[in-house]
Amino acid sequence: LELHAVSDVSIAAGSPGGSIDLTADYPGNATIFAGEDVTIAGEMVGNAADRSADGASFTIHAGGNVSVTGVVRASSGYEGTGGSLTSTSAGSATFSGVFDLSGGDFDGGELSISAVGPVSLSGTVNVNAGAGGSGGTVGIASQSSVALGGTVTGAGSNWDGWAGDGGTLDVLADGAILVGGDVTMKSAEPDGTGGSIAFDTAGPFAQTGTLRASGNGGQSS
Repeated sequence: LELHAVSDVSIAAGSPGGSIDLTADYPGNATIFAGEDVTIAGEMVGNAADRSADGASFTIHAGGNVSVTGVVRASSGYEGTGGSLTSTSAGSATFSGVFDLSGGDFDGGELSISAVGPVSLSGTVNVNAGAGGSGGTVGIASQSSVALGGTVTGAGSNWDGWAGDGGTLDVLADGAILVGGDVTMKSAEPDGTGGSIAFDTAGPFAQTGTLRASGNGGQSS
């Protein structure tokens, strides 16, 4: 699915509301190109119904601002990899919705946000793995500032003695980075490797939230 607009794109909430639904045995991809702003208050869903399938991939390109206050779900089958949401914008990016990109035994999915303006992530992000997979990836880059709130989880999972590693969070900003949320990128027991959390800023850094990237278990690192 591809949607091209010279100006704004809006997926409304409410009843009946707007939605993009790619749910299938093997879901596909959806890409939005907007010359100006993209606002998603409704739902974008691309869950995999087949046991071995990956979640869908959603991509947003905006010449203005991006605001996602709705729900994005692109979870995989039991043996698949979680889906992805990629956003690039020439303005600001505000993500305060629910983002379920969880995976199966081939790891959690990926959330990638890049903006020229400020980035705010204050929703609930799930890139957890299942069935022994490793946690997924969350990447944020801004030529301005980043405010990271809400809850971000990218935990590894244990299955039949196989322990997945923790996920990865990378945040890059030319301006300030403020971390006020709860980030968990820990591994599974008994021997998974803890995840990675990295911040790189040319401006000030302030943390009031909680960051976890530990190995989980007596044999983990």
